[in-house]
Amino acid sequence: MKKYAFNSKANLNILIVTICSIFFAGCGSDEEALFGPCIVINQEPVLNLVSAINESTQEPIEQIQLSNIRINGGTELDFIEESPPFSHNIEVDYEQDILTCTLPCGFGKAEGEWEFTATAAGYQESDKSIFASYGVFDGGCPAYLREGTEATVILTPTTNLKN
Repeated sequence: MKKYAFNSKANLNILIVTICSIFFAGCGSDEEALFGPCIVINQEPVLNLVSAINESTQEPIEQIQLSNIRINGGTELDFIEESPPFSHNIEVDYEQDILTCTLPCGFGKAEGEWEFTATAAGYQESDKSIFASYGVFDGGCPAYLREGTEATVILTPTTNLKN
């Protein structure tokens, strides 16, 4: 019977090299990772509502409510995270499916067509559609997304309603 020598230090070195190789293999070039997952880190919300204004007077509106929120045709409200860096200055009422935004506010991680109904006290409901995306993608592994879309919501006062 042939005996093999067991060198624990050599086996440990091989194990360490193997583990390190697997760990760093997911971090390939900017274009493509070799294998394994690559982490994408959103550094801010994809949609940032910087202001809301009165259509007639151009006066700022401090707080608005958003309902019927959809992203690329699907419901998004259940996936809105109420903590930074994914949102700021928002409150979500999951029972009524309403997002209250104290301006400026930001929310969401998914790029695409955001649709919602916006209103405020004393203003008409208004359907809005905004294509939101990140302006900066720092590639590699991990990748970083920042500079989300900035938008202004314009609302019409209810006093402008014609009978």
